[in-house]
Amino acid sequence: MPGNSWVSICSDNVWTVQDGYRLITHRFDKALTAANQNDIEVARPAEMSLVTDVGCGTGGALTVSGFVFGVSETEPPLSAEPVQAHRFEIELTRSGEVLRTTLTPTEFVLPAVCASPKNELTQFCAEAKRAVGW
Repeated sequence: MPGNSWVSICSDNVWTVQDGYRLITHRFDKALTAANQNDIEVARPAEMSLVTDVGCGTGGALTVSGFVFGVSETEPPLSAEPVQAHRFEIELTRSGEVLRTTLTPTEFVLPAVCASPKNELTQFCAEAKRAVGW
């Protein structure tokens, strides 16, 4: 599954978020000189995340939402049929610390997620459609 990269400017912070087999955030000042990086474990040590939205919270904070899947010899599951996953939302403080994580069991329906994808998801959706077809 190809990873995606997101960029968001919240207050005086420039954020980048990368999903895939590691969920990574970078926070920069607007001059792009001061930075910090966080690896965020959403649910378990071996997981694959798919970010579906990134937005600004109060006072320069960042919210990241998407789906997380387990990783094993048969995971992450990639199918046009519904598969079990967890929906997550993470809120980071303006300094990059995890303030809140919400994790909810759900069904992940690939064609629904890719029906009208955001620009950051177009490569993922094209590769997923090619791999599983629908």
